[in-house]
Order: sequence, then C-alpha cells, then structure tokens
Amino acid sequence: MRHGLISLKDIAVNLGLILLNTGITYVGLFFTYAEFSQTAVWLPTGLLFTAYLLYKKQVVPALILAPLIATLLFSPLQGPDLYVKAFGSALITLCSVLLGSFLFNKYVDRFDFYHSVSLTFKFIASMMAVAAVSALLGILILLFSLPVNLYSGGILFFKWFFGDLLGLLYLTPLIFSLWRNYRIDYSLGGFLEIFSLFFLVVIFISLVFGPGVETELLRALPFLVLPVLMWIAFRFTEREAIMAAALIAITATWSGTNGYGPFSFPNSDLALIILQIYLSVVTVVALVTTAAVQERRFIQEKMRIVSDNLEKRVAKRTSELATLNKELLIEVNNRKKIEKALKENEDRLSFILDNVTDAIFTLNDKGHFLYQSPSVHTLFAMGRKEINRKSFIDCLSVESQAGVREKLTQVIRGGREVARLEYTLPGEDGAILWHATTLTREINQEGSIVLIGVAKDITRQKLAEEERHKLEEQIRNAAKLESLGILAGGIAHDFNNLLTAIMGNCGLAKMQVPQTSKTNNHLVKIEKASLKAAELCQQLLAYSGKGKFVVQAINLNDVIREMMHLLSVSISKKVKIRLEFNESLPYIKADVAQMQQVIMNVITNASEAIGDRTGTIVVKTDVIELDREGLNQYYMGEMLDPGRYIMIEVTDTGEGMSAETIEKIFDPFFTTKFTGRGLGLAAVLGILRSHEASVKIISAPGKGTTFAFIFPPHKLSATQNAGEKSSAEEEIWYGKGTVLLVDDDDSIREVSRQTLEQAGLQVITAENGEEAVQIYQARKKDIKLVLMDMTMPNLNGREAFVKMRNIDKNVKVILSSGYSEQEATERIHETGLLGFLQKPYKPQDLLNKIKKIIQD
Repeated sequence: MRHGLISLKDIAVNLGLILLNTGITYVGLFFTYAEFSQTAVWLPTGLLFTAYLLYKKQVVPALILAPLIATLLFSPLQGPDLYVKAFGSALITLCSVLLGSFLFNKYVDRFDFYHSVSLTFKFIASMMAVAAVSALLGILILLFSLPVNLYSGGILFFKWFFGDLLGLLYLTPLIFSLWRNYRIDYSLGGFLEIFSLFFLVVIFISLVFGPGVETELLRALPFLVLPVLMWIAFRFTEREAIMAAALIAITATWSGTNGYGPFSFPNSDLALIILQIYLSVVTVVALVTTAAVQERRFIQEKMRIVSDNLEKRVAKRTSELATLNKELLIEVNNRKKIEKALKENEDRLSFILDNVTDAIFTLNDKGHFLYQSPSVHTLFAMGRKEINRKSFIDCLSVESQAGVREKLTQVIRGGREVARLEYTLPGEDGAILWHATTLTREINQEGSIVLIGVAKDITRQKLAEEERHKLEEQIRNAAKLESLGILAGGIAHDFNNLLTAIMGNCGLAKMQVPQTSKTNNHLVKIEKASLKAAELCQQLLAYSGKGKFVVQAINLNDVIREMMHLLSVSISKKVKIRLEFNESLPYIKADVAQMQQVIMNVITNASEAIGDRTGTIVVKTDVIELDREGLNQYYMGEMLDPGRYIMIEVTDTGEGMSAETIEKIFDPFFTTKFTGRGLGLAAVLGILRSHEASVKIISAPGKGTTFAFIFPPHKLSATQNAGEKSSAEEEIWYGKGTVLLVDDDDSIREVSRQTLEQAGLQVITAENGEEAVQIYQARKKDIKLVLMDMTMPNLNGREAFVKMRNIDKNVKVILSSGYSEQEATERIHETGLLGFLQKPYKPQDLLNKIKKIIQD
C-alpha cells in the first residue's frame, strides 16, 4: 500500500539507513585523531554508496539526510560554520555516491566483482576516483569557510582521500558478499582453521601495534601480517579476508589514536597518512588476492566441468559406435532374412491373389481386362468368357458409366495417378450392387500403360450407411426435443415457485381484507393473473413431457363432441366444423384435459389460417394400420412400433404452410401470429410424446393443412372418474399440531408458514433437506406432518424423505414441486407419502390438502 509518492517500505529503509549511518559515525569518533578531528577510515561513505547501489533512487532521501544529521550531532563547530559544514557534507556525499554509482555501473557492473582480478582493479580505481572527488569538494568547501593554506589543504586532501577510500574498500565488498550469501557454512576443520588464523592475527597485531613496540626494527613488522592475510584469502572467501583486514585496521587505528604502535609519530599528520597508506595496501592486497583465488577456483571448476563433459561425450560416442556396429551386424543378418522372405512372399502373393475375396484385375489403355483374379467373376457376376468380351465400362450400370468413363480417361492420359471409384452394376434377380474400386496407373517393362484395379463389394456398407443416416436424424430430433424439454421444464419449475409466493401472499391478504373492499377486487385480479401464468407453466411442462395429467380410458369421439360448444364460440363465425367419426372407435389411454388442449390448439390454429374468409374444418376419426414405412412419415414415428392406431385428422381450407414453416412449427416460441407466444403446438408435441403418440403434417402454400394424430389403442373400457371437484371455496379451518415446513425458497417458506399459523398450527421451518432431517430426528414425536419441496440443495426431497423413513417408518409426508406429480414422485414408492401439492398453490389449497391428515 502506497501513501503519496513514497511507500512505507521506502520510509523504513531510509530511516534505518539514517540510524545506521549515525551509529557508525558515533563509533568512528572513538578512532579519531583528536588533533585534527580526522579518522583513519570514514565508513559512512562506504555505507551510503553501497546502499545506493542496492536500492537506487529509493534511498536518495537518506543520502542527503544521513550526513546532514551526523554532522549536526557530532561536529564540534558552532553557529553558521556548523550549518555550512552540515550542508556541505550532505552535498559532498550525494555527489560522491552518484559519481561512484556511475563509474561502478560503467566499468564494474557486478556485485560479485571480487571474483575477478580485472574487475577488482577497476573497482579500486573507481573508488579512488570517488574518494579524490570527495576530498577535492571537501577542500573547496573549507576554503569558503576557513582560512586554509596550501600545505594544510594538501595534507587534509590526502587524509580525506584515504579515509573515504578505505570506507569504500571495506564496506562495499563486505556488504555485497553478505547480501549474496549471508550463511556461514564451515566444516569443523574449516571452523578450527579460521579460528586459528584469526587468533594468530589478533596475537600478531597485539604485539605489533601494542604499546611495547618502540624500536625502529619492530616498526617494519606490520607488513609481516600480509602472509597471514593472504593465507586467509587462499583458504576462505572474500568475506573472511575483508574481515581480517578490518580487524587489522581497527587495531592499528586504535593504537595510533592512543599515541603508541608503529604508526605513532611526533608529526600526527604524517602518522595518520602513513597509517592510511598501510591500511590501503593491506586492503588492496586482501581484495586482489581474494579475487585471484576466486578467479582461479572458478577456472578450475569450469575446467573440471569441461573435463567431465568431455569424458561423458567420449563415453557416449564410444557407446554409440558400439551400438552402431552391433546394428550393422543385425542389418546384414536382416538383409539375408529379407531375401529369403521375398521368395516366400512371391509364392504367398500368388496364393493370395487366387483366394482373396476382393477383385484384383489389370486393364490396358483401352479399358479391357488383361488379368483377373478369381474373385472378379464372383463380384461382377459374370463368367471369364463374358468378361473377356467386355470392357470394364460395359460391366457397369448405365447410370454409372459416364462418371466412371471420365475418371478412367483421366488416369489413362496421366491427368491423375490414382482414381477412386464408386459405381453400381446389375446383379442377380435385378439386384443393384455397389462396388468401390481403386485404379492406379503404372508403366510396365514394355512401356505400355497398365491400370491396376482393386474392387470391393460395398453393398452392405451402403445399406448400413443409409440406415445410419436415418438413425442419426432420429437421434438429432430426440436430442433436440430432450434438451428443449429440460429447458422448458426447468423454467416452468422456477416460475411455479415464484407464482406460489405471489398466490400465497395474495391469498393471505384476501383472508385479512373484507370481500366488499376495493382492495379485495385487486387481489382477485392478481390471483386470476397468477392462475393464467400457472396455465402458461403447464403448457411449458406439457412441452417438456412432464405436465400433470390423469390417465384414463377415453373415447376421442366423446371428447370432441363435448368440446363442440366451446369450439364453436372460439373460432370465426365464417368457419364451419364438419365431423366425420368412426362410431366404433376404440378407447385410448390418455388425459382428457390434455386431449382437449391438443384439439383446441389445432382447431383454433386452423380457424386463424382461414382468417376472415369462409372455410371449413373437417375433423375425422378412424382406425388405421401402419407399417414401418407408414410410421416413418410421422414426427418421430421411428420410435413407434408398427400396428393398429387411432387417428384424428384435422383438415382446413386455409392458406397452407411452406416446408420451412412445417420444419419449425413445433419449436418453442416459434409463431407466425403477431400476438402468439409460440408455445401452443410446442405443448401439443410434448403431450403427444408423453402419450406415446405422434403427428403428421400435410400442407402446401394455398392448399390448406392437415394435422393427422395417431394414438395407440387401449384394450380396457372407459371408466368414470370418481368424485367431482368442487369449485367453491371451503370455509376457514383451524387445526392443532406441529408441521415441519421444508423449502429452499424464502418467500414460499414464509407465506406457507403464515398460512399454517393462521390455521392454528405450530410450524417449524427448514431451508434444505439436511436441516429438515436433523430437525425431524430431534422432534419426531412432536411433528405430525412434513410438507417438503422436492428440489433443494444438500438433500433433495426424495433423499430427505428416505432418511426420515429410516428414522420413523410412520412419518407422514406431503411433497410439493413446480414439476408435475408424476415427474416428482415417479421414483418414490415407500409408504408414508400422503400426497402431492402442485406448485403454484393458494393458501386454501394448502389447508385443504393437510386438513384431513391433521384431523385424523
């Protein structure tokens, strides 16, 4: 997360760098020559330079603020001179770091430069340039603020130069080394060796730089530490060498600042410069030696890798040569076997040509036979003498000769090398045979054109392919109906859930509003509109084949006669209906309401096709026998069995339909009427599918239309429906008991709960099957009845019902669904299912359904 132009991470890095710079500045005060306020090694320059190389522009604020704060905190100056020195120090540091970064990126450009001698020398030279510029800028700033003569300025330049140089040479490679690999991985022997070497360095520098060194001879001993330093560089890495050099620098500087050791002279300027030169030599030796050792190790490792790779390549090549030699021996043996196999194959080929079922023959450039295998006579249904008198073209049927002759000519003339032919030829007893032949053009040893032909009888494949095309068409139609049916059923189910909530709330509102109120009239209109929407859902369910229907034995003549009054007022006054019934018509097994829907849809469509003109609609019933060929003329008739069928034929004298319209007429939402919904005939098709029936349409523009429906007959006689439904609303009923109400739809659950509670019942609600089972497990003794939706998450209604039956075999359950009762309960046969409540339902429908169960 960023705040303005700088992030929290950037602030933390800059603050940490300022604090670290302040700390090492404070530590450096302990190593300062008091006479000149000058330290032998100025570490802040090396710290800030290395930080800028690592973090770039991210630490620019610290480059300015760190030296400014350190100068203000620790400088002995006061007043304006202090601020001049503070801002000058910040300017010098910024310029030095930027110059050093430029030189480093241009000449070194590697954080691990200490692994290369040339890069190490370039680094040292770059740092000397940076230190020189820093010292020069410092002297120039001092000239503006303090009176400095040429000698003092020269001495101060060298002390400043060497101080910054040593800080850069110590910290930059050390930090880079730790940055790349901060882990210390020594074996026990390595640890003891480095400990011994550092101990030796400590002892040596304690003797050399201690207060006991007073003779001129011992003043030359400090350079004897170089072999130990080089030993450390040879045995370990740049990190240990630089740390050893730093240890020497700390000890030498400490002894010099305290006035003893080999670098203690009466002339403090000379003592400090000599000490700095000594430390610079020690540091350069450490860096260069480390670089030489690391470079040599790198070259040795690279040579080892090259050597290993070379050995592997030699071994691999030797193995390949051995393998190749072995393969050559195998090849020689294989050639001998091939020569032997060729002779055997020649004999075998002659045997195959004489016995193969495919016809193999050769033709000359005139199309006459040169060679014929025995199978040619069988496939062409001709004897050898008859074939020899004919050309290849003469053997074919007249319909195939022209096409084959064209391709044959192309092959003979060289227009194509291979021709693949399919043709027919007459067989025995007038049968038509199909052959597939491949002709290949070759030039024989005499230079003549020869056509090699291979013919195969594909009559069975052609017949099977024709059957396959018919089957694929059936499958496509079935898949289309199935997918559209699933879509229609799903839409109707979800819409029924919405209508249940609307009708339920409407019914509750009617119970609370007086019948004389204007509000009640509006509620009645809402309820009527919801019922019309429910009828639309039934049409969608009918198309999907999942509509609600009660199957019984019915006579279609009786159904049509009972509808005549309704039909006469539903069609144009200029249209007459003529009935032509077979009075001995057998019964069919069907739902009366859905049969009425089929007849009403077709006759009203016929009337609309006639329009404002005078016309006639003929409704005819009969019994017909249909074989497979006859059934194939009906929509999805391939799925029906040949036999006896009951037919209803509706013919009008309207405008007729084109082939394109007939092809789409049963598609949902396809309509030719301005105000049509396109669901009427789609629902008709769904009803026919659910009754194992079919339909055939005969129509042409300007010649009217005929719908012919066929239904399988039913052997039993018709039965009268027991009982009649009462349309009158029952009186408000009040009961007692606890009902478990389960539905994943919040609105349905709420309206059903209010309805049941108004009837005096206690209601427990659950929003899925799993929760319902848990509630029933805990309170099965209190719950008299379970009202449960079929389609829910986690556990659906059927699964929850089975689990409740396992808990209590006497559980009483009413299922509810937006699908039809048959679709919802067809797989539930266990006892305990007391009924089904079709969505959408009104509050009174719900109370009527559970009234008898609660009273019992």
